[in-house]
Amino acid sequence: MKYLLILLFFISLVYSNSDNHDQDRPNILFIYSDDHTFQAVSAYESFLSGVVETPNLDRIANEGMLFENAFNTNSICTPARATVLTGKYGHNNGLNTLDRAFDGSQQTFPKLLQNAGYYTAVVGKWHLKTIPTGFDYYNIMPVQGRYFNPIMTETGMPWYQVPGGDPDIPYWRVEMDKPGGLYSKGIKEYKGHVTDVVTDISLDVLKNRPKDKPFMIMYQHKAPHDLFEYDKKYADLYKNIDIPEPISLHDNYDNRSTAIKRTIQKVHMEYGDEFSEAVEDGELIPEQDRYLFFPTLEYLHQYLHENKTNEFDNILMSIKNNDNPFKSMIKSIFGNNKTDLSTEDRRTLAYQMYIKAYLRCVAGIDDNIGRVLDYLDKEGLAENTIVVYTSDQGFFLGEHNLFDKRFMYEESLRVPLMVRYPKKIKAGSVTTDFAINTDLAPTFLDLAGVDIPKDMDGVSFKPVLEGNTPDDWQTDMYYRYWMHRAHFNIPAHYGIRTQRYKLIFYYGLPLDAKGAYEISTTPEWELFDLKNDPNEMNNIYNDPSYSNLIKELKTRLLELKEQYGDRDEKYPELMSVRKKFW
Repeated sequence: MKYLLILLFFISLVYSNSDNHDQDRPNILFIYSDDHTFQAVSAYESFLSGVVETPNLDRIANEGMLFENAFNTNSICTPARATVLTGKYGHNNGLNTLDRAFDGSQQTFPKLLQNAGYYTAVVGKWHLKTIPTGFDYYNIMPVQGRYFNPIMTETGMPWYQVPGGDPDIPYWRVEMDKPGGLYSKGIKEYKGHVTDVVTDISLDVLKNRPKDKPFMIMYQHKAPHDLFEYDKKYADLYKNIDIPEPISLHDNYDNRSTAIKRTIQKVHMEYGDEFSEAVEDGELIPEQDRYLFFPTLEYLHQYLHENKTNEFDNILMSIKNNDNPFKSMIKSIFGNNKTDLSTEDRRTLAYQMYIKAYLRCVAGIDDNIGRVLDYLDKEGLAENTIVVYTSDQGFFLGEHNLFDKRFMYEESLRVPLMVRYPKKIKAGSVTTDFAINTDLAPTFLDLAGVDIPKDMDGVSFKPVLEGNTPDDWQTDMYYRYWMHRAHFNIPAHYGIRTQRYKLIFYYGLPLDAKGAYEISTTPEWELFDLKNDPNEMNNIYNDPSYSNLIKELKTRLLELKEQYGDRDEKYPELMSVRKKFW
């Protein structure tokens, strides 16, 4: 009997220590938005300072740490999400374009946390095409999802169906939001605006989670991805003001690459020479981008909504015949006095429509994040919960007359990143240390006390959060965009970004990137001095005074490619281009 009592005592001691350990381990709330750029967060200084207000996002920054130099490695949704899950570049996790599906059998940080005793969940935008793995619960949107009355698929439902069972089908060809359509199995429609719906579900997950485990919840927004369909309650926000313009809105692209001149990723385009430059070998840009020939996405959204039609084929034919199918449409939207504006005035008009729609979506995100932060406070969870806010990539808000992302320019490359953890992070901290999206997975593991796999490309920035940045901390980063011309006529490119300089190589080949456009483009280089030219308006690559710097940057670029296993030697055609243009 004596020995039995001793045994029971030790067993209870073990379980007691285990419970205390679980209580000590931090919870993780990872808030992830789509295309939310740092310029549209009021905690960051930008041309929108004093206009855009994001008090709840600012709260995370003010009560934690704000990163001034946070970057993504491939500015496109699906690859960025795979990188965050795995801590690896796309060429190492098998997903470097939109047209591939995520291999859920591989190692991810949610799996490692789950194995370590964490309750794991993901809610909202997933955009990886395959069933989430490593999660105790999921409730996600198939592919892009829609803004109003979103379609979701939940743990326990049959996994949604794709044509022929092929998860690699190009996403724009999938009828993702039609009950009875291609995703006819395993889906449920939720009434309301998607930002509210995702937050409602996330709060339910928080309330109903097992209380005997630490949690890691990925709370993922669709907004502010195009077509920027904001909730009607924000319709009057910014209505009677003019939003400040970025300094480069009316950029004429002097001394810049052909890549930016030929892209159709413009807030506003004229349909003369600029349009002609976006057409090559008698072919238009691939069919999924036809809608971008409108002066702005907002025009298209209103036009299709008001006319209840989708006239892509007629519009395409009108463009080929050098007609202007837009004049009557613009007249119906703006009235007769708007059709004969100058190019600059039309661009300004398009910008105002675009930026207001975008910022209204951001307002919805901020309000809903406030709901979640308030819940953490109310339930006494704030002190022991790591709250991280970031976006899959940055976004152009009219800089260089661009919207969207993909380019290695700052607005696309940089992401907002704010981390709050009262136990470890000094409130109001700001750092200029580099953090890369490959670093998120190892950082989560490190903060949770879980071993970091050696094959991850990223490194933990836990020391940075604690104010102990190592002397050998990273001071440069490698970027690669693979989807050659597949969207917006942007050539494939890679490059290096240091604390002061950025070197970009537009190699212009599709290689084996699924979904890339087959016609190559002429290779070219860009070099920017970010200290003297923060808006990237002056390409100094051909200035002979920078020749030694260029050699140093190219050497370091190749070192980074080798470090991450992204070797050009795999592609003879790329090596041929390098031999001629390097």
